[in-house]
Amino acid sequence: MADEQYKFYFNKQTFLSEKFPPIEFTKILFKKVDISMVESIIKNTSIDHVDVEIFLNKMNPDVIVEYNKLIKEHMLDNEKINYCNALNYYLNFMTEIVNALKISKDIISSIINFNVEGAWIKYYCDTCYCKRRKNVYSTHVNCLITKLRDNIYVNHDLENIKVKEQEGYWSKIFQESHNCKIQELLLQILLLINRGTLLKKSPQLCMQNHQVGVFQMNINA
Repeated sequence: MADEQYKFYFNKQTFLSEKFPPIEFTKILFKKVDISMVESIIKNTSIDHVDVEIFLNKMNPDVIVEYNKLIKEHMLDNEKINYCNALNYYLNFMTEIVNALKISKDIISSIINFNVEGAWIKYYCDTCYCKRRKNVYSTHVNCLITKLRDNIYVNHDLENIKVKEQEGYWSKIFQESHNCKIQELLLQILLLINRGTLLKKSPQLCMQNHQVGVFQMNINA
């Protein structure tokens, strides 16, 4: 019984870590990331690519410092998984910001390879405990970008935003991206329940409904 309970707990934790980034570790990595600059880049996708490169080169060292602190302070296996997932979240978020820029694909590819993936190889992968996982947490990342593009989170009248204020901004928007994933999972569950109910009544009707559901999910992806 104890082994079964452990397996259930482990599987539950694995499922949650796959679907939801570890919020506390993520907030630590992001706490010095200039949210006002992130917001400006997302809202103004025609920004000069040089400014984006300067921004990434400025942010990466701060994230590296926090990442190295996490390595030293959190030695348990589940903690290692969490800070690795948080790091992948950061890297994928920055990748999608660059992908959204209205510049040539060659320049976008160059920025990602040098300023995002290059930073991963040079600074984060010293022990290579963490595996680079591109596209993980894509729902969260896309929601994060959408929220920052469509809303105003930062008081731009402030000349300098303190770290504590930045943490507050990030905490709020991380919670909103968390809610986006919950809504997506609920939709998937409802579609599965609906499909199972229809299967009992009519296999042919169930297949038609499944195709519609997949189409809707692709639109929202």
